[in-house]
Amino acid sequence: RMYFNPNVAIEGLMYKYGVISTQDMLLDLTDWRYMYVSGRLQKPVRVLQDDPNITTGNDCNLRAALAVALLALGPHFQEGE
Repeated sequence: RMYFNPNVAIEGLMYKYGVISTQDMLLDLTDWRYMYVSGRLQKPVRVLQDDPNITTGNDCNLRAALAVALLALGPHFQEGE
C-alpha cells in the first residue's frame, strides 16, 4: 500500500520518503488499517502536499495514540511514565 525508501542520500544527508494513495493513507490514519503510516506519522515528518482531510486524519491518529498510551499506563503511574 505504501512505497517507502528509507535510505536516500541527497547532498550528504540521509532522508526517508514514502508514497501512498490518499485513500489508503486516510484508512490507516483513522482506522489503523495497516498500522504503518499511522505509526510513522506519530513522529515528526515533513508533509510535501497539504490536504485538509489528511490533516484531520492525522489529528485523529495522534489523539487515538495518546488514548492508547494513557490506557496502557494503568490506574497508577508516575508523571515521568
